[in-house]
Amino acid sequence: MGMKVQYHNRNRLSPELEDGAEYVDTLEGLLESSDVVSLNLPLNEKTKGLMGKEEFGRMKKSAILINTARGGVVIEQALVDALEKGEIAGCGLDVYEEEPKIHEGLLKSAKAFLLPHVG
Repeated sequence: MGMKVQYHNRNRLSPELEDGAEYVDTLEGLLESSDVVSLNLPLNEKTKGLMGKEEFGRMKKSAILINTARGGVVIEQALVDALEKGEIAGCGLDVYEEEPKIHEGLLKSAKAFLLPHVG
């Protein structure tokens, strides 16, 4: 797709697994430098609410958030606020914080692309 791929993880992958992707040692650095942020992580005590007001504030105004991981990783009210304020350009979601309920602000937003979790 012609994208430069970078990632953040607790531990850096081996060069074979990186397959050309660039490791970013902090989540903050990843958020500040990415055009598209795709969340691919489990939901646990450390990741619950990982993406909130502060994290959206670090992202580029042109950035897109993709969450196909777990809904609880994103604080949906903070996401709705970021979309409404133009702090980020949009989002694509197929998981939700309180599934099957979807935040009303996401349903009303033209900047949110919403699908059911089918994977």
